[in-house]
Amino acid sequence: MGAKSAKPRRPPRFRLLDAADLDEAIEPAARIPAARLGGAVEIRPVVAGGAAAAGRRR
Repeated sequence: MGAKSAKPRRPPRFRLLDAADLDEAIEPAARIPAARLGGAVEIRPVVAGGAAAAGRRR
């Protein structure tokens, strides 16, 4: 077989934005190039302080 060219892997990227609700979060997500070109964009809620802070509240 022939030589294979190694393709460098890109680390995952993320954007963090503040939105009042899901509808408000969808608007900027739809403008991300991957979404416009048929790719996938995932929208997740984030809790203020993160999981580590939530564990300390107990």
